[in-house]
Amino acid sequence: MIVFCFKCIHFHLLKAKGWKVVNESQLPIVCFTHPDIEKNRALTQKLVDEMNLSKTTWMSSYPINGNLTLRVQIPNFDTQEEDLEQFVNLLDEYKKRQCEK
Repeated sequence: MIVFCFKCIHFHLLKAKGWKVVNESQLPIVCFTHPDIEKNRALTQKLVDEMNLSKTTWMSSYPINGNLTLRVQIPNFDTQEEDLEQFVNLLDEYKKRQCEK
């Protein structure tokens, strides 16, 4: 149930900022994209790389239906809603910066 709660919170936080969740999984893994980057593989990978360089989070990319998506796993049961909010806000900030270039 804890994993389900985190996934629900994460889905809600992502969708509130315009992100689209593109997978269904019983595992605490979320694959998602945003209309600003979903057709641009290079920009998607650049966003993953920039987020990982921040050293505040780690994520990867994963292809789904021909599009490269962002992939994050939430394995720590101590993860709090505030941690997820911080992740989504950082993600949105990095996306905006990448799209402005």
